[in-house]
Amino acid sequence: MKDSIVFVFGTVPLIILIALAILTFFVEGKKNWDVLKKLYEDIKNCCKYKIFRYFHNKKLEKYNKTVSTKDYLEWQYKVLNKIYKPIIDDFNKRYEDDPRKIKCNEAGLKDFKYKYEALCFNTPDLDIKPPFKELFNKEDVDYNSFDKKRLKEIKKGADKDQRAYYRLVKSKIHYPYNLGYMLESINYQKDFYIKARTGVYLQNVYESNILEYELYKLYKNKKFNKNLENKDVDHILGLLPQRNKIHEAAKDSGADIFSSGVGRNSLLSVSMMVLCKNRSGSYDALRIRRSADVDAKAGFIQFVPSGGFSSLDAGLDFDSQYANASITKGLLREFLEECFGEKDYSGVINHSPEDVYNHEVFKSIDISNSIHFVGTALSLVSLRHEMCFLMIIDDENVTNKMKANEESDNTLHYIDVEQLEKKEYWMQYSDDDNNMDDIYMLNATSAALWQLVRESGVYAELKKKIEQNKKEIEDNKEKKIEESKK
Repeated sequence: MKDSIVFVFGTVPLIILIALAILTFFVEGKKNWDVLKKLYEDIKNCCKYKIFRYFHNKKLEKYNKTVSTKDYLEWQYKVLNKIYKPIIDDFNKRYEDDPRKIKCNEAGLKDFKYKYEALCFNTPDLDIKPPFKELFNKEDVDYNSFDKKRLKEIKKGADKDQRAYYRLVKSKIHYPYNLGYMLESINYQKDFYIKARTGVYLQNVYESNILEYELYKLYKNKKFNKNLENKDVDHILGLLPQRNKIHEAAKDSGADIFSSGVGRNSLLSVSMMVLCKNRSGSYDALRIRRSADVDAKAGFIQFVPSGGFSSLDAGLDFDSQYANASITKGLLREFLEECFGEKDYSGVINHSPEDVYNHEVFKSIDISNSIHFVGTALSLVSLRHEMCFLMIIDDENVTNKMKANEESDNTLHYIDVEQLEKKEYWMQYSDDDNNMDDIYMLNATSAALWQLVRESGVYAELKKKIEQNKKEIEDNKEKKIEESKK
């Protein structure tokens, strides 16, 4: 055998042997192509979904943990306050003579001496109800084409920072190409009239959600944080490239960064405080603690429903974009998903957006008179606007059917509004006056929503109703006692 091998290698040219080996490899490979292809796919998927995803999830876990610490939140507020306080003052100065008293305020819990990185925009006398034609008209939406080529261009056009951020949160984003309505402009002098353009969620991730990740990376920069008080705004923005790009675009166009979507694709959101009548004559607000299975604000407290103003189906054609351009539908969709545990509408094919109106719960709720627009909230972290609403439910049968979805880490919490107004309620799990866990873990735009609700005329009337209800309950109790004595 040994002599045969020596003979072959001694007489046959090496190049011929190599060619024969390659030919044999291809012949055998062709015979077993399906087996080899499956082996390759298994190895690739193992690396992609097991090994790489494991490390990305660990990184995401660390990121979520850091951005929910009190130290980070206080640092973030200082940085954003330094950037936006002059813009807030300028906004209020421009509207100081407006007869409707339009005001931009920092979000905060009354008497808690705690401010949030979000702004409230409202006018006390405004009360707009469904179908919200004063707020939004689908005829004014800038509709865009999203064929396969366009979707590929969006992904290819991302820079290295945007790609890095998307890799980090990718496992939590189930529908990157879900269609949504991006902020074009808000006209505060015309009943908060909103114009929008269509986009996909991936654009929002790349251009708005990434703004928090930029802040997180700056927070980790020890050199920057040594003399934070002495840093000027231009220096800070220079270290936040995506945010700086937005500010430069606003400056170049002369646009107001608070009322314009210039320089970014910023998905509009809807949020609503749902108040359900309870047996004590008051009303309970619906609240959750966000689960870890979300791409932003994991672990934070939030009033529900709240979510992106997105399409109720997977269609990207013009007809789908047009049919889904409805604030009412978007709001009811979030209400059903987060308050009744209905399956996420995103990604559903051939689903009529009109279906939300047919849900059993709306047989007991007068949509036209139960929902009130109270203003808008702007997250200074992501520069995303939320349209804020108040919903009042008096039917106990509706309340009894409510349940949370996967965005909640546990269940829906029913909190009496009278308790929410007390600092002691928020501090009940704290060891001392300096440990305000629940206060600083309240999502900033939820704090803004709660503030807008409290300042609304509708809530003022509801408070009077609560007082009247409680008086009637007490009177009935006394009446029963008197009757029992007889």
